[in-house]
Amino acid sequence: MAVCLSHTLQAAFQLTRHLYQIRFISPCMHKFSKNILCFLPFLLCLLESSPAQPNFVLIVLDDMGWTGTSVQMDSSRTNSRSDFYVTPAIEQLGQSGLIFSQAYAPAPKCSPSRCSILTGRSTARNHFTTTDNQITPDRLLVEGATTNFLDGADTTLAEWLKLTGLNYRTAHFGKWHLGSAATSSPANNGFDMSDGATSNGDGNQGATVQTDPKKIFSLTNQAINFIQNSVTDGVPFYLQLSHYAVHTDIEATQASIDLYNDANQRPPGQNHTDVEYAAMTEDTDTGIGQLLASISNLGLDSNTYVMLISDNGGQMNVTNNAPLHRGKTFIYEGGIRVPMFIKGPGVPANRYISEAVVAYDIFPTIAELTGSSTPLPANLDGQSLLPLLSENTFDRRQPIFFHSPHYENNPNKTPRSAVVDGVYKLLVEYETGNTYLFDLSSDVGEDTDLSAAQPDRTHELCVILRNHLKAAEADMPSLDATHANFSGIAPDIDGDGLEDAWEFRELLSYTYGPTDDPDGDGKDNMTEYNEGSDPYVDETVSSVGEEILPWIKVYPNPATERLNIQLEPSTLTTELLLQIIDLKGQTVIEVGREYAETLQLSIQGLSAGLYFLKVQGQNNAFQSIGVRFVIE
Repeated sequence: MAVCLSHTLQAAFQLTRHLYQIRFISPCMHKFSKNILCFLPFLLCLLESSPAQPNFVLIVLDDMGWTGTSVQMDSSRTNSRSDFYVTPAIEQLGQSGLIFSQAYAPAPKCSPSRCSILTGRSTARNHFTTTDNQITPDRLLVEGATTNFLDGADTTLAEWLKLTGLNYRTAHFGKWHLGSAATSSPANNGFDMSDGATSNGDGNQGATVQTDPKKIFSLTNQAINFIQNSVTDGVPFYLQLSHYAVHTDIEATQASIDLYNDANQRPPGQNHTDVEYAAMTEDTDTGIGQLLASISNLGLDSNTYVMLISDNGGQMNVTNNAPLHRGKTFIYEGGIRVPMFIKGPGVPANRYISEAVVAYDIFPTIAELTGSSTPLPANLDGQSLLPLLSENTFDRRQPIFFHSPHYENNPNKTPRSAVVDGVYKLLVEYETGNTYLFDLSSDVGEDTDLSAAQPDRTHELCVILRNHLKAAEADMPSLDATHANFSGIAPDIDGDGLEDAWEFRELLSYTYGPTDDPDGDGKDNMTEYNEGSDPYVDETVSSVGEEILPWIKVYPNPATERLNIQLEPSTLTTELLLQIIDLKGQTVIEVGREYAETLQLSIQGLSAGLYFLKVQGQNNAFQSIGVRFVIE
């Protein structure tokens, strides 16, 4: 009711404003408009007491790397900005809101990232992991399959906004690149207005010098007109402006090219030197500045959230992503860590956010900001960032997942998956079976592999990644039967007695043998395969590993020196056996205690990692229970 009233009052306010303007032009309207104007204070009072639904503007840039702007993306790293490109509008956006230092695109390529933004799900769960199904020949592995279009069955963010009944008007302008079939178009996925199922080529105009490079300014005008019309009609809006820039082909205005050719005005950098690419970047920023100015001029800053993110890292042959490793197509940081900003009502200004976030968090964030109780689609991997927008504690419930089981033209790009859990990143390389662990807080360039030094954490993250890919039924790579390394036949191309698909699904690697025992539970891989058990997790421990509430709780979690254990009240009076078990299945602490609702256990001396606490009666008077916890 309040929302409908607010929309009505907005419309009345617009009418009154127009009448006020024409009373000085049309004498015949003077008396009528004067009567209407006397109600203006009352209308404004009602508007103030009945705020409208918030508006949302999402700007998606194409191929803009983490250091692709003049904003320092990490407050502690002076090299986290461009030393050549100048982007004052994006600087203004950052100064007005939040700067996310560790934000990720869902994929190192455009289409899967855009799909994840709209669905709120990881690329593995969407089965949309690259742009095409062209299989690279003569390689060790056969790439995983991918879809490359929206099939119309998933509920997109735009469609969800329609389900709320809050009268949201939706628009998508610019690069779509999510399929050209009718079911894949913006119109069939919740958008009231769009310029169709566009792709990369729709942004190219044939020559480097353009008056409207990459259609930056025509797209901006479309966006501004949409916002103006929505305000006039008194409806809340969701606008996704997906620029074709700064993707190649490079286009820029002559004025910007001249600017960057003048070393006095744009001194050349060390990392970034390409004049025409820099000019295209600043032209893009100019368009963003026009949009931000229009939002302010319409008086919408107090009720509009503006978000900006890139769909993947910078393309390596046109820009330098240093200090990050590699770039577009790779799930190294250079390919997936991107600039991200959010400003809006109640959002703190000029504040850095160090928590790891990902673009598929945008869907649940916008959903929560609407205040709607409409259920979200099932299996969303994203998490609302609202606590960060209001300076509250943010506790990420699951890590961020990346799945790229593909080759590319660059011979260094091989099928890989990764998981980011806070500052730690685990990367799995499917060709070699190697896993790499990086501490991104001290090694943003991914130069130092910590997997040998921290085997427990490596195994923990490997299992977490494996479990996500299994739950998502992700498309995995397979062995190429024609490769000289293999002599077997499908389904066991490497001839080790284990089905290849089982090896990739359960172990993320075909390099283990049938007699290997990765989880150290005394059962080799062949036994696990035949029994249908888990070769990566000791199931005598994993039965304890799922938290069973309210039977047992532990805190703090993560813990440091001691662990508090809370048990459900019980009539049992028995001796308890407390065991702490590490990921190798080894009991590292075992003590007996009298039953009590609250117990305390010293964990000094234990190294950081994931552990399981197992509690059972000394005389097996009740079934053992347990919980997973982490030591920092």
